Order: sequence, then structure tokens, then C-alpha cells
Amino acid sequence: MILKNNIPDSKNTLGTVREFYCNKCGNVFHIFEGTGSLGSNYYCSLCGKNHFKRHTDPKTSGYFLCECGGTLHNYLTFAVCPKCGSQDVTATGIEGSWE
Repeated sequence: MILKNNIPDSKNTLGTVREFYCNKCGNVFHIFEGTGSLGSNYYCSLCGKNHFKRHTDPKTSGYFLCECGGTLHNYLTFAVCPKCGSQDVTATGIEGSWE
């Protein structure tokens, strides 16, 4: 859920959600940062697909690899448009928290 420019101090808050605009294709998308009680959010640096990894998942060889061959990154590293895969994105300034 996007809460425009509002990050409440809540014990239920698991992380931050930020809105981005792709300068290449015009797509507006949201990046969920942070770690929940069940796992962490990652995305592929090549295709932009979101991946949720549970804390209980075994960290075997290839744990941080996407099916397309790209590598999975924490959202704070950089944003990739999930529609076209471009890294030419701009934060809109709209952010909030997710539970």
C-alpha cells in the first residue's frame, strides 16, 4: 500500500515502498524495500522480476540468480523497470510503508 510521503512509526511496518517512473517506456512501478517476518524482497537486475525469498529457504548455489540469468539484488542497490528492464528510472518522491 502506498501512503504518500508518509512513513508511520508502527511496529507492524516491515519496510518502505517507493514509486519509480521509467524514463524509457513510461511505466510507473513500486519497489518494496525491507525484510518481513517471513523473508526478504529481491529483484532481478536483468529482467526486473520480483522475487520473495523466505528466511527458511536453503541458500544453495544459485540462490541469488534469476531464471533469466540475471542476479538478484536488494532493492536499495538500484531500481530496474519490470516492464522493459531499463535502469533509466527516476524516483517520483512518493513513498510509504508496507505491512
